[in-house]
Amino acid sequence: MKKFLSLLFVVAALMIATPSDAQVRFGIKGGLNVSDMSLSKDILESSNRLGFFVGPTLKVTLPLTGLSADISALYNQSESKLEDETITHKYIDVPLNARFGFGIGPVGVFAFAGPQVSFNVGNENFNWSNTDDYKNTFQMKKSLFSVNVGAGFTVSKIQLTANYNIPIGNTGNLSVGEAFNNTVGSAITGKSKVRNNTWQVGLAYFF
Repeated sequence: MKKFLSLLFVVAALMIATPSDAQVRFGIKGGLNVSDMSLSKDILESSNRLGFFVGPTLKVTLPLTGLSADISALYNQSESKLEDETITHKYIDVPLNARFGFGIGPVGVFAFAGPQVSFNVGNENFNWSNTDDYKNTFQMKKSLFSVNVGAGFTVSKIQLTANYNIPIGNTGNLSVGEAFNNTVGSAITGKSKVRNNTWQVGLAYFF
């Protein structure tokens, strides 16, 4: 993670120190996301809900090459449901994407891909129980590393994108515990690793 952060800052610095003919544009970006939560073991039923993201973005374009890059700092909030418990995820996402595109009249079409680091700014642990003897725990990581793959188009100062975010490793851990088995009186526990793959649709305006 430290190596990735160092690389991220280096690439961001290179984006700022661009050639004189490069086009640098600042903007604001927002959108909706839907997370696809998966468990390594089916110990609880999970479902997903809509979330949102918003924040500043910067785009650097090299004229006549079709190449560009963007970096953003996005507040991302989403929800998922484990049985009857709603889990709220709050992160600061920093995606860094390389882009390649071409123009079709006034419309620019492009594909993009790149790494993303996310920092947890919400609760790290969620605990709930149905009785005094029954406890579930969902623990989220402090930071996440993932990869974005997507496409979009631009018209004038407006940009619309759609992408899929793929986590590298687990995004959290779920522990389910029931104090007693009525038959043998022993503890029952279950543990599962959690992954959140996410679909995102974003709209950006560049000044």
